[in-house]
Amino acid sequence: MTKGTIRLSLLVILTLALLPPLVARATGAQVVQVTSDADRDAETSIAINPTNPNNVLAGWISSGDRTCGFGVSFDGGQHWPVIGVVPGIQLGSGGAFDRGTDPSVTFDKNGNAYYTCLAFNLFPKSLGSAGAVFVSRSTDGGMTWGTPVAVFNGEAGPGRSVSRFEDHQFLTTNPANGHLYLTETMFTAAGKPVILFSRSTDGGQTWLSPVSISDRAGNVTFQDSFAASGKDPSTVYVTFGAFANHNLSNWNRIYIAKSADGGLTFSQPQLLTEITPLPDPLPNAPWRSDNNLWVAVDRSTNQIYVNYADYNAGDADVKVIRVHDDGGSFSVQRITRVNNDSTASDQFFPFVTVAPNGRVDVCYQDRSYAPGNALLFTTCGASTDAGVSFTNQQVTTTPFDASNNNFIGDYNWQVSTANTVIPIFVGDGVPGGGSLDEEVFIAIVTP
Repeated sequence: MTKGTIRLSLLVILTLALLPPLVARATGAQVVQVTSDADRDAETSIAINPTNPNNVLAGWISSGDRTCGFGVSFDGGQHWPVIGVVPGIQLGSGGAFDRGTDPSVTFDKNGNAYYTCLAFNLFPKSLGSAGAVFVSRSTDGGMTWGTPVAVFNGEAGPGRSVSRFEDHQFLTTNPANGHLYLTETMFTAAGKPVILFSRSTDGGQTWLSPVSISDRAGNVTFQDSFAASGKDPSTVYVTFGAFANHNLSNWNRIYIAKSADGGLTFSQPQLLTEITPLPDPLPNAPWRSDNNLWVAVDRSTNQIYVNYADYNAGDADVKVIRVHDDGGSFSVQRITRVNNDSTASDQFFPFVTVAPNGRVDVCYQDRSYAPGNALLFTTCGASTDAGVSFTNQQVTTTPFDASNNNFIGDYNWQVSTANTVIPIFVGDGVPGGGSLDEEVFIAIVTP
């Protein structure tokens, strides 16, 4: 062996020794860039057409033109030939509002696509307007969209009402009967905010008068509501977070409520657990963070899963609560930490889904793969034992340096099939790029 070969071998050994653990090439994951728009994209959502699994729909917001954007794929997410803005909401796309935000997308059992977008105006200065939550429908897989329908509407007219503010709405579908479920937080000028629920049984054309389901006792405000259907098609579960006092930057209580009549009425919400809220922002993070509360149901067993991020250990960890519906109440069967790293780094922005075969998937943002608790990667955890344990897989190997971004969204999303989980998230379109290089990505992951 020559001296040059020895030096090269030593260099390789030293380089491998200095690399942080788990930075090897991700196996079983293909990362696809969705947008390339030289704009800061965030708040991603994704859905798969149950009548055509190759038809994938994505939603996001773009900060530059203040729009609710969408993308459509017809090859399972490999390519995204249709990129656009949902029409009839923002001024630049035929609507009456300055800005659109908080998007989420879904398909019903017949393959119709739906997109919800919160629209509001920036006038009057420092107050803005009350906002209106719209739902748009597409009958061609997301390529074109019909006239948006206002579901929660705090506007007496664009820019004229500041008596309340609609916020953080999320849209889901009952896969058995096709009903649409929409939840939101309504902030009021005087009094506590409330969680509102509405449903549509006619493909989003008309909506149930909003039903209030939040528990006011001992809480100052509510956020992060989300709905999921149970094994019985008439059962609807809604989870939400509550703030115990005004000094918290994020909620610290998790509640669940049940409807046995398809969303017409709800039970008194039950406290599932209290958590340590994430600091906002996280250390080494200029962008704001959230505990991210979602609920998913295994509809073959009616097993309920609720996920969130917890700061109990002094860093953010992703956790899943397994909840049982006891009929008149709920019982917490176990709480499992999903990320299995031994570092003091942060894992956050989780989302939980249940695959058709019962596999529980949780994907999240992860800062454990590089020193300094700063660079972002995506990890997906999978459980085949009903949430008792999770096997984690690194999904992205190119780090996202969000140090110059003051907003990377409030949430990410994912969708599960029998063989894959597809998370959607934002990252650098150009490694090390500025905030305008923040683009939308998906990953097609084989657990």
